[in-house]
Amino acid sequence: MNFSTITSPQWANDKQTAIDCVVTFDHIGEPVPFTANAQDTEQHGRDIFTRAAAGEFGEVADYVPPVQSEAQALAACKAEAKARLEATDWAMLPDVNIGNRAAFETYRDAVRVLYITPVAAPEWPERPEAAWL
Repeated sequence: MNFSTITSPQWANDKQTAIDCVVTFDHIGEPVPFTANAQDTEQHGRDIFTRAAAGEFGEVADYVPPVQSEAQALAACKAEAKARLEATDWAMLPDVNIGNRAAFETYRDAVRVLYITPVAAPEWPERPEAAWL
């Protein structure tokens, strides 16, 4: 696939396995956003990645992680709290003999608060280690 220009190369991820850029393909005739990577199924994608990574279209700008919205941050907090509660459900079973059940109850209470009332930047309590009897 032929193209006339490539501008604005920027790493698309923190592992530097993909590059976002703006490409003017001959068959389109105007600049379009394009993500190239070394494992692309199309040869032109692999070629653009290799050449961009080598600096042929200018220095590749650093990766900038996306900004999480408040709603996304709250949803992530709630999902993490749910996962942490599920990961310690076993400790509350009546036939589990651990000497520090109270530590697990305290931990789970703190996590449950974050599940019920999620916050954008949670401070997670430290999960206790089981003290088997």
